[in-house]
Amino acid sequence: MIQAALLVLLVQGILVPSNDAQPCNQGATRLLNFTSDVYAGFVEVCLNGEWGTVCAGSPTTLWSEKNAQVFCIGLGYSGALNSVNQSTLPPAYLVNNGSAINYRAVVCDGTEATLSQCSHSTNTTGCDHTYDAAVVCRQTTEDGDIRLVGNTANGVGAVLIYSQKTSQWYRVCPSSWYNDYATVVCGQLGYDIGNTTVLFSQSINYPQISVSCTSARCSVLASSTTCSYPFYYSAAVICSNSKHDVILPIRLDGSTISGVGRAEVYYNGVWGTICNNNDWTSADAQALCR
Repeated sequence: MIQAALLVLLVQGILVPSNDAQPCNQGATRLLNFTSDVYAGFVEVCLNGEWGTVCAGSPTTLWSEKNAQVFCIGLGYSGALNSVNQSTLPPAYLVNNGSAINYRAVVCDGTEATLSQCSHSTNTTGCDHTYDAAVVCRQTTEDGDIRLVGNTANGVGAVLIYSQKTSQWYRVCPSSWYNDYATVVCGQLGYDIGNTTVLFSQSINYPQISVSCTSARCSVLASSTTCSYPFYYSAAVICSNSKHDVILPIRLDGSTISGVGRAEVYYNGVWGTICNNNDWTSADAQALCR
């Protein structure tokens, strides 16, 4: 629904250039706005003294919710409402204005402070502005808002919850985490299926808290008991929709020929192969190539 609303917004609006006066410091980021709404636009990053866009590469695999989240938070917003790329937008909004393309294959897990800290490549050979990454940033944060960190996959990660009373984000203690809660959290993020899990990560440095959830929303408990789990363990979720599963970044490696190579999946910060075990079929290969 957010993406559909975004498309209507674009058709009715006009392109507003980004602020050329902003200093181009290495790794700095800014928005090239779609319209007068300053919170939505194309992603730009500074590389070697020049502003340029980010090549998403694919609508689903290389520009993710976590990428958009890190980018928006790095600009001072509270998070991201949506991540899109230019291939999903009307052709009239192709932004080629002479700008460079500086990054491609950006992969964040949500714990990074800036986009430049995420895994990325500056080799943009073969990219064009058709797949410029774009975002809709969240302007305000409300009590009980959720975001996921610690995993690069869409809909997967440790749960962070916002408390308006303390103006702070918290990790959720796994001892107060139930499958019904995962369904609520995933529903807040736009998914209809949620499963609980526990994530260990030393990079998720937020205070632990216990939560309580209604059928619609979770909230921080006013007086939380001491968490029985060690500090680096966090309540986490695996969200998905009934129409499709969680999408992971994929690539072909080990060959110099385009479209040929060893299938690899990016999961939990690492590229890895897919175990064949004599059950890899031509249908699997066709799905991966699509």
